[in-house]
Amino acid sequence: MLRMNDKKRIEEIKMKIEEIKEKKNEVVKLQRYEQAANLRDREKKLVEELEKLLPVNE
Repeated sequence: MLRMNDKKRIEEIKMKIEEIKEKKNEVVKLQRYEQAANLRDREKKLVEELEKLLPVNE
């Protein structure tokens, strides 16, 4: 069972991931590939953090 703090953190991470995806798409369109790579790395770390918080069956 998830604690309330975990649920809140999960929602925060999901929102950050979406924000990063949008920003990453913007910078790719502007051909700022190094910045896009940095955003990709941040996104990956957040996804890993999210996976640690989610129960196995989700």
